[in-house]
Amino acid sequence: MTVSLSKKTINHGLRIFLILTLIGFSVIFYLTGSRETLEALKSFQGRFFLIAILLIGVDLISGAGRIWIFIRKISDLSDRNTFWAAFKANLANIFLAAATPFQTGGGVAQIYILNRYGISVAGATSVSMMNFIATLSFLLMAGIMVIRWVAQTYTDFKFQFMLNFSSAIFYVAFVGFLVFLFRPMIIGRAIEWMVLRLKFWSKREAFADKIESFIHTYQEHVKYYWETDKMLMVHNIWLTAVLYFNKCLMAYVILQGMNQHPDFWQVVSIQILIIFLIYFCPTPGASFLAETSCATLMSLIIANHLVSIFSILWRFFTTYFGVIIGGIILMRTISPAAESTKTIKSPSASG
Repeated sequence: MTVSLSKKTINHGLRIFLILTLIGFSVIFYLTGSRETLEALKSFQGRFFLIAILLIGVDLISGAGRIWIFIRKISDLSDRNTFWAAFKANLANIFLAAATPFQTGGGVAQIYILNRYGISVAGATSVSMMNFIATLSFLLMAGIMVIRWVAQTYTDFKFQFMLNFSSAIFYVAFVGFLVFLFRPMIIGRAIEWMVLRLKFWSKREAFADKIESFIHTYQEHVKYYWETDKMLMVHNIWLTAVLYFNKCLMAYVILQGMNQHPDFWQVVSIQILIIFLIYFCPTPGASFLAETSCATLMSLIIANHLVSIFSILWRFFTTYFGVIIGGIILMRTISPAAESTKTIKSPSASG
């Protein structure tokens, strides 16, 4: 089974992302912008900009590390090459998540890049699933700790609607992916059943066979991770914690650069809730909702005229930088000239 990506489809999603992002910032500037806003941007302290750049490095390395710890176990590539594959796959994930609804394309882009390096689609999918479950687990635990505090602090109807909508999507996805992680044949048989009902499609039986083969290979990889090297999941969990705590720390550093000194844990709590809110946003890359929800929640702890500047800097350091670099990598990889000559070794042969 192979994974294909269309530049035309990606460009369409990216345009929507840019348009909604611009609309979001326009709304924020209209509601909160003033002469003081421009002064705040000019007075941003340079040393904190450098710290934020370093934190981008931590973000990208920890994100790549979550992929690398798995693929190095099932690939014939050297550790250096597997990390480079993981690094590129992580950036591609960030980019395509920004160009697809509910950020679903991120996982596809990650699988696509890994497949280019010789990792089977089933193997790459198992890695994506492990990381997704770790992310959902983190959001569930962290979200529960802060969601009541912020929800009680800000009771606006629109905010409550966003919170309830994101929560509903979160729990549905969490259950669905748990089923796919531990009982993938249930999902596989459901897909096969639907495919075989497409009487007008002449290749339906061949595709159903590919689905069954994919599920079996995927199960082998997941079984290998769980039974052969349980420490992988421990490493995955702490890397996930580093990844998301670093995003919260980024917000605190930006505020320090703006000469704002709110309570550290208050900033972390609000950031965790923002991550929770936007993770399952239906717009590409959570555009519009990410900007406006960030502005809404951060206005609880910083002056109104600073909200728009903070939102721009926050989105740049946590999202836009990775989207730009990831876009360059992925679009070049999609080129017909891109080739992959690497091979994957079976889980049973892994050491």
